[in-house]
Amino acid sequence: MSEEMKVHELILQNKDDRETVALALYRAGYTVRERRRKDGNRTIVYLEYWK
Repeated sequence: MSEEMKVHELILQNKDDRETVALALYRAGYTVRERRRKDGNRTIVYLEYWK
């Protein structure tokens, strides 16, 4: 990825918060996707976004 397309991660525990922030980022011109990863026995849900 080029320096301009650096992917950022944002961890938000609450689903409603993730949806609100994702919508705001999308409206601001960012590409946004929700991702999941395992951390031991926990699953961490986070947003990835880039311009």
